[in-house]
Amino acid sequence: MLLRKIKHIARYRLGDDEPLLSEFEQTVKRIDAMRDLLVHGYWEVDESCDTCPVRVRDFKMKREGGQWQDLTETTFTERKLTHLVERLREIGADVDRLIGRLHGR
Repeated sequence: MLLRKIKHIARYRLGDDEPLLSEFEQTVKRIDAMRDLLVHGYWEVDESCDTCPVRVRDFKMKREGGQWQDLTETTFTERKLTHLVERLREIGADVDRLIGRLHGR
């Protein structure tokens, strides 16, 4: 809900700068996707096992096999977790860059 309001304000304030608005909207979209996984997912970590994968149940509706599913489970290996952390760093860098561009307006 809050992100939707922020997007409406950005369209109003940045409407004259299409490249900046597009960058803003793409960054918000990436943040929202990660937020859903990190905040709304149910994470399972077996702390007694160093080699066991991390599982996350993500509660979002999607159509699969002709039926609606409200729960998907993703298994994260060490490699996938490393990739996830790198994506978070990239999003942080995007936000920093975007803030710099917004301050320069």
